[in-house]
Order: sequence, then structure tokens, then C-alpha cells
Amino acid sequence: MARILKKSYLLVKIDTDRMTNGEDVAKRLRKGEGGGIPWMVIFDGEGKALINSDGPGGNVGCPVTEEEAAWFFTMLERTNKG
Repeated sequence: MARILKKSYLLVKIDTDRMTNGEDVAKRLRKGEGGGIPWMVIFDGEGKALINSDGPGGNVGCPVTEEEAAWFFTMLERTNKG
């Protein structure tokens, strides 16, 4: 999985506790409050948000259930250009 992600995506982590302004950046990216961490958003090359990990049942940042995994793969299917 990591190889596939590295091939098609640039992975950037925002640490809201350790990074200067990390919390502010996270609030700008994530509409609304709560939902847990990790939380993901996938952007296009121009910086437009395409999809995030807030699936039909809530945040799937660390997918465990079948439904969470399905949303994670939906995120990849909708955004993978390679």
C-alpha cells in the first residue's frame, strides 16, 4: 500500500500539537469540529480539496471496519491519476 501511495500521492503530515500554526492549518482544511484523528484530505495539483476522510459514517482516518476501508478505497479511486 505504501508503494502505491508514494507513487501517486505526495504525503504531508500536519502535526497539530508539535508544528507552529499546525492547529490553525488543520482548522482551515477541516470544515467543522471534531471527528477524531488522524484525518486526511486529498488535494489536486492546484491545491483544491478533492475528498477527505469524513465518509458516510464519520471520519475513517484509521480504517478498521469494512465500511471505513471501503471509504478509504473510494478516496483513492476518485483521486488516483496514475
